Parts: sequence; C-alpha cells; structure tokens
Amino acid sequence: MKTPVAWIVDDEPAICWSLRKALENRGVRVSVFSDAESAIQALRSVEQPCDTIITDVRLPHADGFCVVDAVAKFRPGVPVVLMTAFGDLSTAVKAMKASVFEYLVKPFDLQDAIRTIEKAIDSVAVGSLIPQQNTIDFTVPINEVLLLGNSAAIQQTYRQIAIASRSTQPVLITGPDGAPIESVAASIHRHSERSQRPFLSVKPASIPIENLELEFVGNVQDDPGGGTLKTGLFGLAGEGSLFICEAFDLPGSVQSQLLRVLEDSFYTPHGSGTTLHCSARMLIGTHHELEKHEEFDPSLLQKLRVMQIDVPPLSFRKEDAVLIAQAIANRLNKKCANGTFTPSALYWMSTQEWPGDVRQLRNVVEKAIALYPNQPLDLSNVREAFEHIEVRKLGQPADEARNRSIAVIVKEWLNGKLSEETAEAGSSTEFGMLYDEFLALVEPPLLEEMLKRSAHNRAATAARLGLHRSTLRQKMRRYGID
Repeated sequence: MKTPVAWIVDDEPAICWSLRKALENRGVRVSVFSDAESAIQALRSVEQPCDTIITDVRLPHADGFCVVDAVAKFRPGVPVVLMTAFGDLSTAVKAMKASVFEYLVKPFDLQDAIRTIEKAIDSVAVGSLIPQQNTIDFTVPINEVLLLGNSAAIQQTYRQIAIASRSTQPVLITGPDGAPIESVAASIHRHSERSQRPFLSVKPASIPIENLELEFVGNVQDDPGGGTLKTGLFGLAGEGSLFICEAFDLPGSVQSQLLRVLEDSFYTPHGSGTTLHCSARMLIGTHHELEKHEEFDPSLLQKLRVMQIDVPPLSFRKEDAVLIAQAIANRLNKKCANGTFTPSALYWMSTQEWPGDVRQLRNVVEKAIALYPNQPLDLSNVREAFEHIEVRKLGQPADEARNRSIAVIVKEWLNGKLSEETAEAGSSTEFGMLYDEFLALVEPPLLEEMLKRSAHNRAATAARLGLHRSTLRQKMRRYGID
C-alpha cells in the first residue's frame, strides 16, 4: 500500500511541527514549505509525490490562494486544506469556491485538523473530489456589516454560508430574535450563481393571513376579457432566491405549497388549473423552535433541515459587537470615520449581553449618532442611547420560571442524597463526593447542548462557557463526549 504524502505550507514553525508530528504518527510522509513560492516550484516537478496540501492563507509574498491556483494547474485533483487566522466571509466563500477541500480557522483543535487532512487524503483514493468553478468577483465588498466579526462562532457561520452558496438546496436559517438572519440569506444569494437574479424577501406577518397563499402562488382574476394571471412570489422570484423571513408565521396551506415546491419544483396558482414550474431557490428563516410548533408540517421541517445554518447569538461573540458598531457608525457618521467611539465606549459594548442581539446593537448605535451627530461618542453617550432602546423580553418570564424549576430540582436532588447518606451512615458509604456526583449529572448535557448549538466548534463552545479549550477537551474525554 502506498504511503500517503502531505505537504504543509506555513511560515509558523510551531504549526508545522505539531501537524507534522501528528501526521507522521499516523503513517503519513510530510514535506514542509515556509512560503508559497517553494511549494509552487515543487508542484511543477512531478517527481515529488503529493496526496494533499495544507496551506496557510497569509504567507510571505504570494498567499495561499496562489498555491491553490498552482495545484489546479499542475496537480489537478489534489485536495487543498486552507488555514487562516484572519477569516472573514469573503475569504470563506473564496475558499469554498476555489476547489478547496476544507477551510480551517486558527486556532483549531489539532485532532479535528488531522481528521480533516485524513479525509482529504481518503478523497483522492475514492475519487470523490469534484472541482468547482470560481465564477464570483471577490473584489466586491461585503455589504452585510451585521455579520462582521472575528470570533470562532461567526467564522463557522461564514463557512456554512460559503457551503450553502455553492449548493441549490433550500436553506433553513435560524437564530435568536434580532439576529441578522436576512443578512445570511442575502449573503448566500450574493455569492451564488444566482447573484445576478432577483432576491425577494417576504415577511409573512405583514400580509393578512387570508391572502398569504394567494401572494405565494398567484391566482386568476375573472374579467370580461378572460382570465388574467396574477403572478405570485414563487413566480416573481424567477431563477433567483426567495427569502421567507419567518417560517413560524406560515399557515398550513402555504406550508403545503412550499413543501410541493421543495420536493417537485411545481405549484398551482389559484383558479388557473395549470401547474407552473418554480425555479427559485428557497431560503427560510425563523427565530422560533419549529419542532415545538404544533401546526408546522413535520415533513416540511425535515426537508428544510437538509441544510441548516444557525446564526450565533451576539452574546456568544461579544467581541464582534465592536466591529459591527464601528462599521454601522462609520457609514452614518462619515465626518468622524474611524473615530466614532472612545475606547471606553467600545469596551463597554464588548461586555454587554445584547438580549436584542444585533438589532438592538444597531438601534443603539443609530440612536447615539442621532443624539450626538458628527462627534466622537463616549461611554455616557452610548449608555444614554442604550437606555432609550427598549428590547422585547418575551422570554424573560419563561427564563425566570425555568431558573426556579432548576433550583427546585437541585434542592430535591441534594435532600435525597443527604437522606441516603444519613440512612447509610453506619455502612461503608463514601462521603465527600457530592459535588463530583452533581457535576457528573449536569455537566454532560450542558456540554453536549453547547457543542450542538455551536456546530461542534470547540473553540466557540469553550469561549461561551468561559473554559480553556484544554479544559473542555478534558471534560469531553471524562464524559465520553465525541
């Protein structure tokens, strides 16, 4: 059996060393290059075998995408794994569009990276790598400033957007109330092959419920001259994208029509008796847990979950609030560009929970600029704007009730354990382990749920829990969590 060969292209010795040792321990031969030029020169020589390349994006002189281009030219079919510590949406999309096998954001978990590299090597053996055409102009700036950020959580969202942009599947986009769900949908459309086609956005709650189905499918209106077809949203979207802002507000009749479009690409306008083809791509958003919606069609939900993007709450990525706030302010307050907020104001914004998510942050910034136009904003200005902005707190009573229920459960558990110890005081029962027993009971579901909500991104999970990543890994091993 041929020994697989991996090339590492990075100017950070520590990264090269750790990847090389881990791969060599798995029987992979490794060659290391400190710059793109030397790697490209080696690619020209067919005498040097290569089964996969792991390259950083930022390198001296030429960047990692030059390596990607050279691979496509000299070694087509060799999978490339990109690494970067400076991920943004345009980089993620560019990576996914440029025949790149995978995209890793530093710092990454070493074991996760090794598994990705092994999959890349295996893909060559089974011939599963399908080159993608790069048809997007990546010099176009990203307008969705509400998605800005450097956090691990938003980096994962960038990657999901990039994957979705090269697919034709419907996408379910979820997130808390106030999260930039429509920005995600617009980004998917912007970077897809449909970018030159219409992008329609509809908010079902803004349309009378009795008219909703007609708005989607259209109808035939009677007049003396004969039937006149009124085109619905399915038809108006053409070969573009149709974004439904809130799936929770769709009545059963529209759900049925939508399911038919997703499964068969057909719909029937009211009164026409004619079946029409729907070429639009469906992007569906929601701030609710649809599985708890008794009137939501389970078959439709199952179909939507084929491709799902969960937008991380701003409270999961507080450091991103500074970038978002500055970007919004600089657009509104051009006379003070790059100096809109004082350091104390920026720090304060980076420490808030933002229960109203990005919408609340945007409203606060716009309010502050309206109150104090064309001048730097200090902490008192931002706090004043914050106090003027009311946030819907629909979940607060439920949160309080849930917290009370948890407290009751803990007390009942503790009373039960103490009663058991009292009853067994004369036996060999081991004392002093109550805290460990309690942690073993509550930590596994907490870790599993947080990992699930962060798409198993360990860095994001550790950051949200306030743990070091090594501590998180230790706990996962202790409880047998994958």
